[in-house]
Amino acid sequence: MKTLLVNANNKINTHAKHILENNDELLEWLKSETSFLEVGSHIMWRLICVRDDIKELPLCEKCASDKVRFVKNGTVFKLSNTCSQQCAKSLAIQKGHKVRSPDWSKKLSDSLTRICESGKTVAQEASLKANETKKLMRYKSSVNHLHTPEIRARISESLRTSQKFKDSVGTFWRNATNSQLEERLLKIRQTRESKGDWVPIERLSEYQQYSRAVRQITRKQPIHSLEGHDNRGRGKLHLDHIIPIKFGFDNNIPPDVIGHISNLQFIPESENCSKQGKLK
Repeated sequence: MKTLLVNANNKINTHAKHILENNDELLEWLKSETSFLEVGSHIMWRLICVRDDIKELPLCEKCASDKVRFVKNGTVFKLSNTCSQQCAKSLAIQKGHKVRSPDWSKKLSDSLTRICESGKTVAQEASLKANETKKLMRYKSSVNHLHTPEIRARISESLRTSQKFKDSVGTFWRNATNSQLEERLLKIRQTRESKGDWVPIERLSEYQQYSRAVRQITRKQPIHSLEGHDNRGRGKLHLDHIIPIKFGFDNNIPPDVIGHISNLQFIPESENCSKQGKLK
């Protein structure tokens, strides 16, 4: 059970939530393994406990009276060593760490809202300058701002080598035969599945496998020949299956028919989204 949720690198599978949504037995096993957590606890808390083989939450290092809590830093969940922010601050002071004063956020806010000579705030001026640099110099701006000639030369060489690699990869994809492409794609899928980044095809639902087959066929069609291709994009025209994929799945229509160029058209985004798998 654990191997379905934690990959070989002892990292939580990126598709763990998706797997649990479609596997009630696995979800019940996870809840039984983490029964010491409160009812309604975040699913990531339970996954962390299973990954780290935690059978019971330890006590707070500061007060030793309450159990520790889970904290979130950005998108990362982790187990704290204290039961509250107050205990965390007291423990940090006890260990000699620097703790921000209560008015640090006000000082930061005041410094960012300070007006420059241009009439804009510091934050606005910095944002404009950064955007201008990105547009004009792109990644090369970082090279030009380094003062050591040796470092500039090393980065320039690295960029040239990187571009050669990209060119070689592009040449392969343009000139490879169908068998070579299939072999490369199969190798990519095996690697991503072993790392836990992709869900194995055999674990996809029947509709997901059908939809995947249709889209593979669709990508091979000469859609550039369809009317409206030049106006394709978000908020513009969408590539639409005249007979929807869901309708084809429900009525056992072969994927070759649904993904064929004769079943494709470009229509407005609102019209495409309003179909919702229904034949109109």
